[in-house]
Amino acid sequence: MEGDRLGVLELQNVSYSYSDGTVALQNLDWVVQKGEKVALLGPNGAGKSTLLKILAGLMFPKGGTVWIDGMELTKKNADILRRRIGVLFQDPDDQIFMPRVWDDVAFGPVNMDMSISEVTSVVSEAIQKVGLQGLEDRVPHHMSYGEKKRVAIAGVLAMKPEILLLDEPTSNLDPRGRSELVTILRSLENTIIVATHDVNVASMIAEKAMVLNKQKLTDGPLREVFSQTSLLESANLEVPDVTKLFISLKEEGLTVDNLPLSVKEGTEHLKRLLD
Repeated sequence: MEGDRLGVLELQNVSYSYSDGTVALQNLDWVVQKGEKVALLGPNGAGKSTLLKILAGLMFPKGGTVWIDGMELTKKNADILRRRIGVLFQDPDDQIFMPRVWDDVAFGPVNMDMSISEVTSVVSEAIQKVGLQGLEDRVPHHMSYGEKKRVAIAGVLAMKPEILLLDEPTSNLDPRGRSELVTILRSLENTIIVATHDVNVASMIAEKAMVLNKQKLTDGPLREVFSQTSLLESANLEVPDVTKLFISLKEEGLTVDNLPLSVKEGTEHLKRLLD
């Protein structure tokens, strides 16, 4: 029954293999609570993109069960449940195809049979959230890569999804574009799953993480996950750069109660020590 499950997303014993026999996911159990921002960490080939497609109802597991908002995801109800989920693909050019920014952001709401006033409202709100005011008449394909990313996000947000699934959202962005995108994502109240191998980005966006390498290796609060350095190394991952610095300082005798996950946290920790 809807509402009887543990979280807004829940996976039980989920497995997936491709037609050539390649195993992508094995016996995966996972729960994500409403409003959480969770990093899905793993090396290339770990099954991150496959898992996002399953959560989005674009593919279905070969074994196990997926629940979204307490409803079991099936081929019969996938169209309904997809309306609760927004997906941002790695390449924004896979999502942008209309002649103007406004038209592109409005495409989803129009096809959801919203009224003209509703479309105007949600499109304006989405454009404002991603900081593209004044660019509504621009041609998306003539924009910078970072601006294209923001157009794609606005198009997703305009459909009012409860859950956002983001596949390597900061890939190929310059430092400024990455910082702007991180700020946007942190401001959102949606449940967010960020698939990435960039632990520095994960530390800036997420509060929890799951480490995936076909199977779930661990999950929990971000600081707890990043404290498991041996496990991360086994998955070809590292801790964030600032965390790595404080691990080294701790090994040299510095007292570190909670390993910093960001430059801001590291700065605050050093200031306390100096005081």
